[in-house]
Amino acid sequence: MKHAKNIRSIQDAELGTVEGLPKKCIISETDGSMIPIVKTGDNVPGDKRKKKVLFYREARLSLAHEAGTVAPVFSATLGNDTSGFLSTFI
Repeated sequence: MKHAKNIRSIQDAELGTVEGLPKKCIISETDGSMIPIVKTGDNVPGDKRKKKVLFYREARLSLAHEAGTVAPVFSATLGNDTSGFLSTFI
């Protein structure tokens, strides 16, 4: 239970809180894809176009809604499970 409370406090800090009654059934789906990221050298003299580095990061998109409704909540992450960009779209 302590671990769940820690997770909840982290989520509330990042996403804010949503007040509402508990739902009986929530339907959700998550899908991921590798997206290319291009990084250029910031302090590299000369033509920065020739100093590009290409790497891939996983992007995940989640959708959840209460069974019988059409009001989904979207969430997206870019990075790994422990540290990364997390945002929620309603």
